[in-house]
Amino acid sequence: MQAQRWRQILIGDTATVDSLRRVPLPVDDDETYKQALALDLPRTFPTDDWFKPHWGALNRVLTAYASTNPGMGYAQGMAFPVFVLYRLYFLDDPKHAMVDTYYSFHKLIHIVRPIYPLNGSDPNPIFFMRHVNALIPLIVSRFDLPLAQKLKDYPTIVSLFTLQVLPPLFSNKFCYDEVTVIFDFLLDTSSFAMFQRALCILSAILITFKPVFIHMEYEKILEIITTKEYYDVRRILRIAGILDSRLPIM
Repeated sequence: MQAQRWRQILIGDTATVDSLRRVPLPVDDDETYKQALALDLPRTFPTDDWFKPHWGALNRVLTAYASTNPGMGYAQGMAFPVFVLYRLYFLDDPKHAMVDTYYSFHKLIHIVRPIYPLNGSDPNPIFFMRHVNALIPLIVSRFDLPLAQKLKDYPTIVSLFTLQVLPPLFSNKFCYDEVTVIFDFLLDTSSFAMFQRALCILSAILITFKPVFIHMEYEKILEIITTKEYYDVRRILRIAGILDSRLPIM
């Protein structure tokens, strides 16, 4: 079962899950994130009516995460993966969906945690982005060397694209059903394996836009690759799987 597999990977074995479920979610009355969440919840999967009756529960999960991780707090985009986790768990076990989502999100977001600044002077996001931007052409070269060389001409586009899709782990670019397929590919007990697969997905998306990079100008490239209607999840994951099989675990 999909929900059970996700719990095992992101939380732990049955005994661990049962133990954590006995601990209530942290409650925080701090209004620091209230306005941001009020704006973000309605624009997270806005055309999917399933989520609206659950905004209260999702708000609690996101607030609980922010309160127990004050360095990161809440950032725009976090709602997307939380929504996906919660819906999958709720459909399997409504009683424990919030707690399961809360603990799962900790493990899931950990692989891209350095991209979120801990404060205004935190240098880690800059170093992290430099590392990612250097890796992307190398990964693409395992599938398409000419495209990898072409991407080096567009470092700003690659950087902007990475900042758009990597923090929410691509869940802002696909519908709920497609994101569950992406997460099925992404999830692994090893954080290193998940990070590598995330970079493979990112690289695969760029590969699917090869004609755009080859034949179009800067502004048009940026417009097209950020338009989610052009994303083919099955093709992206097929290429990502090939890339992942050709790479060592980082």
